[in-house]
Amino acid sequence: STHTITGTFTSTNWNTEEVTINTTTPEDVEIQVSGSTYTVTVPDGWTGTITPSKDGYVFDPVSRDYTNVTADIADQDYVVKAYVNPNAPTITAPEAAQVFTFEAATPVTITWTNPAGFMPEYYETKWMEGEWTNAGLVNEWTTAALETGDYTFAVRGVIDTPQAKVYSRVDINGRSLSHANAASPKGAGTEASVSFSVIIYDIVPGNPFAIDTNTNITGSGTGFVGATVEAGDLPPVPNAGNFEIESSGIINLVGTGSVTLHFDFIPPLTASQWFVYLWEGQWTAVAGPLPSYDVVVDLGSKAPGDFGWAYGSGSDPSLPVELSAFNAIFTAQKFVKLTWISESETGLLGYRIYRGESNVQNNATSITPNMIDATNTSSTHVYTHEDHEVINNTGYYYWLEAVDLTHSTFYGPQYVEVIHEEVPELPLQTVMKSAYPNPFSANSVTNIHVDIKAGDSGTVTIYNVLGQAVKTFQVKEGFNPLTWNGRDSRNNACGSGIYFYRLSTPSKIETKKMVIVK
Repeated sequence: STHTITGTFTSTNWNTEEVTINTTTPEDVEIQVSGSTYTVTVPDGWTGTITPSKDGYVFDPVSRDYTNVTADIADQDYVVKAYVNPNAPTITAPEAAQVFTFEAATPVTITWTNPAGFMPEYYETKWMEGEWTNAGLVNEWTTAALETGDYTFAVRGVIDTPQAKVYSRVDINGRSLSHANAASPKGAGTEASVSFSVIIYDIVPGNPFAIDTNTNITGSGTGFVGATVEAGDLPPVPNAGNFEIESSGIINLVGTGSVTLHFDFIPPLTASQWFVYLWEGQWTAVAGPLPSYDVVVDLGSKAPGDFGWAYGSGSDPSLPVELSAFNAIFTAQKFVKLTWISESETGLLGYRIYRGESNVQNNATSITPNMIDATNTSSTHVYTHEDHEVINNTGYYYWLEAVDLTHSTFYGPQYVEVIHEEVPELPLQTVMKSAYPNPFSANSVTNIHVDIKAGDSGTVTIYNVLGQAVKTFQVKEGFNPLTWNGRDSRNNACGSGIYFYRLSTPSKIETKKMVIVK
């Protein structure tokens, strides 16, 4: 009164084990699966559907229908297939962060090469933050005419058809299996992306333009755009107290290569006048009499920059002073970069940087426990310092302290707003990773990465062997890169020895050990 329906699961390379058989009337049948073969025992006259399944795989045919089974049925085989993800293509043009300079809005053609390994059936492209669009099996895509701005482009390969061959292998559950995408109806490969910029010239290179009635400038080279500014828009000249600016301007240089700026002074500068220009933080002065002057600026491959110039009366405007510039900016890498320029130093011990969340200097805290050494030279020196311990949506004030043998001088404050809109992907669980380096030497730092899952927050506290808390960090949901400089909450250096760092959140408490060595 019963009959069997039998068959095998076949594939060139896919794993055919651990397949599940489902039927429309499971209470009437007996199912046995052994390796790549199966047997379904059904009652006489059975009518129903048999459907095999396995996560990440598809079957050909998808299922088989049976009506009024009255005898054994053999050779009911299924071919096992899976979706595969092609590798990422390689974008060959434009180069990453490339700057295009045009005289008018112009299209840009983006090209890429086929990925190694399995070829996609077609490519999908994404322009800026738009949707993925089928571009066919091509190797280039051309934009519309682009104005001045920053642009991003991404491309990925796609396979819509399940495959029966293996082109790349990964380890799944201890077996070497083909890479499959069970969560998607197609195999969408890893994307390749590129960002670039476009600048449209306001003035065609080589054409003259007047800054004011007493100065005429012509430019030749890769290109530049001109802008008229007041003297107050220029950074102060080093010897501002003994130099009176009579005319000034800023020219925004763009492109690459070399640009020659020719200045005609109408009337010519006299013996009591000076011509001074600023490029990349360096002031240069030329004494009159001066009917004209050429300045050759090598842009190289740098980004656009401002070229400042002025002329006036007085003593040499480029005489050095202790400090000529101090600024702070929030970078695209999400840290604050501080830069200051020293024109000359004599008997200077070094510099300290202070940070606060108000413009009251006494409330600020030093972020440089070790003084930054001075060079004590008569030439220009550019200093930089990076502050990575900043929190999003927070404003900071920075002061620079120059310390000599008898006293110190403060510069600032410089105000920076730390704002970035992108929302990072939150960790799935709360984890405190091991400190590195560990051990670490005194007067250096160690790093502790703490991942906090959504809705969680807490503290990481460092204890000495006596169980005394020496430093506490606040951590919140997301990725928290902590840096400890081996000092306590009062900025006193901790001695060498064993220390414990403890993560405490509502969902997890964990303690690990680290060592400070001499």
